[in-house]
Amino acid sequence: MLDKLKEEFKGELEVRRQKILEESRQRANQITVAKRSLIETERRQIEADVQKQLKQERGEAVSHARVEAKRRASTAKEDAVEEAMNLLWTKFTSLGSGDGKRYEKLLLALAELGLSEVGAGSVIYASEKDKKLLEKKYKGCVKAKPGITGGLIVESKDGKIHADYTLQGIFEENKDYLARRIHDKMFGG
Repeated sequence: MLDKLKEEFKGELEVRRQKILEESRQRANQITVAKRSLIETERRQIEADVQKQLKQERGEAVSHARVEAKRRASTAKEDAVEEAMNLLWTKFTSLGSGDGKRYEKLLLALAELGLSEVGAGSVIYASEKDKKLLEKKYKGCVKAKPGITGGLIVESKDGKIHADYTLQGIFEENKDYLARRIHDKMFGG
């Protein structure tokens, strides 16, 4: 009887063991399916995040490229305007060495303008070369001044008022206006 009881008990234990094993397999299966699902969800999320990041980085790269292209274009335009201004300055300063009659008329007109601004009895400063041209009309009130390459400066007797009509002064005074005009001609405006 004890043997029979033992056998029954062994049989029940085997059934219970099989049942526990089956439940464990099922639970392990459920956990594996759930984990796979969770892993798949996380994988999709990571993939979506990576795509989003790539798209954002591409957008930033394109934006950076646009900004860089605009900066380079702007620099190229500035360089072109500067080069044109240098050519204009060279042309402008060559007035004194070109057509003598034309420059002499300009010089006399500048002297008239300066004297009307500063007043009669003023001193006219010019280059040594231009002094000779001006003395024809303004004998005694023209003095040579080193550093003046073209044009003139009119100064009151007391030295308090002066009008700068040197070629450099005229050019500098109109530089911004000229640069804008050149820019507009070259690139539309």
